Amino acid sequence: MELLKAVMMQESDGRRGDPMQSSEGAFNTRYPRQSNGIRDPEYSITCGAQECIMWGLLLM
Repeated sequence: MELLKAVMMQESDGRRGDPMQSSEGAFNTRYPRQSNGIRDPEYSITCGAQECIMWGLLLM
């Protein structure tokens, strides 16, 4: 959980519709794949968490 909070703070100070800056990520299938394309913060966090899990597993 702390890692996700740190990512959000780094990416967007935890603000805006795309706090995880997940618009251009592989898990975004609903919104335009452009900077700040996601308008739903919960969806952004879901996509960003999936990216963190994917990269975490690849780094193990």
